Amino acid sequence: MLLDNSKSVTGKHVLRTLIVNVSSGPAIDSRVDSFQSHPCKPLYKKGECRVVKLPNGKYVYVRLLRNLRGHVSGEFWVIVNGEVKLKLKYRKLKLKRVEGDPSHWDLVNRVISSYKIPLKKVNLN
Repeated sequence: MLLDNSKSVTGKHVLRTLIVNVSSGPAIDSRVDSFQSHPCKPLYKKGECRVVKLPNGKYVYVRLLRNLRGHVSGEFWVIVNGEVKLKLKYRKLKLKRVEGDPSHWDLVNRVISSYKIPLKKVNLN
């Protein structure tokens, strides 16, 4: 998995990614220090990037991109034991299922509520 936290030189474009461990009860852990990782080149000039190898468990991968106009788009992936079980795309404050099993929605919902990501509507059909 690519963990990229970078922004453009002018600061008009920002990329933020998170890997959240949701396998252990109600607590949410986003520390990446315990994972095997090595550095890589970020998408934008300022910032850092790491390639992370995930151990077995339940994770939610969040990738959010803010553009020139301040609009945020991105994607949410639910990863269980190395397999992507659910893919959602985030655009215009709405989540839409791209592929996967919608029964994993509760894991994504826990991440959204803990990080206070604004959300108007969810489409899991």
